[in-house]
Order: sequence, then C-alpha cells, then structure tokens
Amino acid sequence: MDNGEFLVSTGSGGAVMPALWVSTGNRTVFTKKLSTDSAYKAMNLKWSGIGANGVYTVNEYDSAAFGSRGAQQRAWVTEDYGDTWAVLYDHGSGASSERHVHGCAYDEYRDAFWLTLGDEGATAGIIVSWDRGETWEVVTRTHQPTAIWPLPDSVVFGTDSAPNGILRVYQPAPSACT
Repeated sequence: MDNGEFLVSTGSGGAVMPALWVSTGNRTVFTKKLSTDSAYKAMNLKWSGIGANGVYTVNEYDSAAFGSRGAQQRAWVTEDYGDTWAVLYDHGSGASSERHVHGCAYDEYRDAFWLTLGDEGATAGIIVSWDRGETWEVVTRTHQPTAIWPLPDSVVFGTDSAPNGILRVYQPAPSACT
C-alpha cells in the first residue's frame, strides 16, 4: 500500500482457510482482517487490491467447479489502510452465484470502484460504482474481464476468454457508462 505496509492473501484449496492479512510496524507484524467461509474461496489480490490514499479493495474468488460454487461472493473495501473492512459489493446467491467476481479496484482518478465478473453470460462483464458501492452501472456484458488498471486517462482491463486481450474505457465518467 502507499503507506509502506502490505496486503497479503492466502489462496484456496489448501488445508488453511483463505484469509487476508495486513502488515503493521514496517511490515514486521501481520494481522488477519478477513477470512472466507469456504476453502475454495481465495481472498483475491491477483486481479484486485488496486488503490491509493488508504482506499484498497479485495474480493472473494470462488475457484470451485462451475455448478458447485458458494452462494456468496463479495468485494470488500478499506478506507483506512486495511484496519477495517466493509462489504462493497455482494454478488448474491442463486443463479448469479454460478458467476464469480474476478477483480475489483479503487480508481483514484475518478473516485470510483470497478468490478469484473466472470464466466460469461448474463452476469459477466464490467460494472462501476460512482457512489462508493451504493449503486452499480453496467459498462459491458461482453468478454470475460479479469484484471483492472485505472490510469489517468482511461481504465484498462485484461480478459481471459476469446478474444483474449486488453479492453480500455477512455475518459470514463458517470455519463460515459450508461
């Protein structure tokens, strides 16, 4: 993080329940801040964790096979360098749980939050919140976006389905994504 401390996540599928840890004291002490409710859910920093000025994100990534995923997958936000965390987005249960949250990021350039949702179909794509997670707008329901990189003039997204590549939203603003 930009204060010199670390966010560290443990993966899924092992004997240790996945969790998110935050360092303090010049990266010498780590404290568990979040944990998942399933050994198949990782606290995903691979395609998340982008932030600045104390605002950082992490999401639960369910790696279980399609058809057996957990009912709840969430994105979390901290506004105090990882000391406290709140739910930013809840993907819900039922049919939508078969999709999963790929990544989330805080966009310091536009004071927005971006999420990528995977496994194609009706709930896949890119969504954005301009009001700190109160409401979400659909940017696209195409491709299968993963990683998110907010830049001063655009937001760039990686994909992991055909066509693989890079997606870019130039000069995003609330009116550009409706």
